[in-house]
Amino acid sequence: MKKILFIHSGGGIGGAPVSMINLAANLNKKRYNPLIVFSENGPVEKFSKKLGLKTLVTPIKSIFFYSRHVKFKFSMLFKFIVYFPSSFWNLQRLINLEKPDVIYLNTSVLVTAAYIARLNKIPVIWHIREVPGSFEILRNWHIKQIIGIADKVIATSNYVKKYFGNGDNVVCVHNAINYAKFSTVTFETINETKKAYDIPEKNFIFCNVGTVQYEKGHYSLLKAAKKIALKYDNVSFLIIAGDISDGYQNTLNGKIKTILNIPFSNMSRFKKMIKDENLSSNFIFTGFVQDIHKLINCSDVITFLSQKEEGFGRPIIEGMAAGKPIIATNIGPSSEILGSESGLLIDVGDIDNLIFSMEKLINNKNLYEKLSTAASKRALAFFDEDVMEKNIENIIDSTVF
Repeated sequence: MKKILFIHSGGGIGGAPVSMINLAANLNKKRYNPLIVFSENGPVEKFSKKLGLKTLVTPIKSIFFYSRHVKFKFSMLFKFIVYFPSSFWNLQRLINLEKPDVIYLNTSVLVTAAYIARLNKIPVIWHIREVPGSFEILRNWHIKQIIGIADKVIATSNYVKKYFGNGDNVVCVHNAINYAKFSTVTFETINETKKAYDIPEKNFIFCNVGTVQYEKGHYSLLKAAKKIALKYDNVSFLIIAGDISDGYQNTLNGKIKTILNIPFSNMSRFKKMIKDENLSSNFIFTGFVQDIHKLINCSDVITFLSQKEEGFGRPIIEGMAAGKPIIATNIGPSSEILGSESGLLIDVGDIDNLIFSMEKLINNKNLYEKLSTAASKRALAFFDEDVMEKNIENIIDSTVF
């Protein structure tokens, strides 16, 4: 049995850690012994443990946090250098204790962990889940480190893979979901979930999944919601996203923001904007959830309105598996994931077309059913986790054995 040390930077819930955890949980238990390591405490740690995975937290503050969604800042480079020694020794102690056969790095930020793995002559599988940054010199250096150190580089989409070339050690493996989990939710469960979250039983529900931020398109959704709410009184917008932890207002940063009347978070800012537009009754906020498949099935349409290129876009396949039509911005790998018949693609910033697409799915039942059926079929054919798990296991075997 081979021990695989999965490492992820951070402790919050998101597509990257959830995809990694689901992957680890579904590996062949007779052949692989996964250990999950996060650099911080947080809800994703609880999610990992809930799936029965051995999970640890090891401080790793020396990260190279740069991608298409994250602009370069000298503070990032400063932290990378300053925290390198402590992160180095924390990781070295972990390796000495656990003696892994392979180290599996989740996202491109874990350069320090890659250096230590190479120093210990441990094979590295590096799963890249984001689009590299736009500053060419820095991007090329980052990519060179990844390709040079990793025994295998896994890109979550062909859109990401193109940045890493066509070398033998670079492959594309799409993210995946448990199709059955999303496609077999009962009407009874849907009704119970709607009651639990006060989702109007007869309303048409647009659902957006992901932390509230400009890059995820929440503000575009709000602009469209203003127009839709004026025309339809039976439409709601479901926001599946966590927020700051309880007690944040009592921290130093929280107290300063309270004094200066600054919103605690992007979520707080977003809610204030909704209130200012008199749309509070149209929006439903779930907070952090683990059983996301239930809420997806309470929805009618999934919106994925990223304003910058994503490495994948997990909410797209989650919605498809539940048979929900998708409205997505045509950026990054969205069209690669969605195909031509599972949803509607719009240009970034085209609010009028977003509204038009929403109205089409509200009013055109034939189109809705056509997209719904196609989405479900495509999710099963291309994104069911059984196929992905076999690909990943083959990669592990070719790296370790």
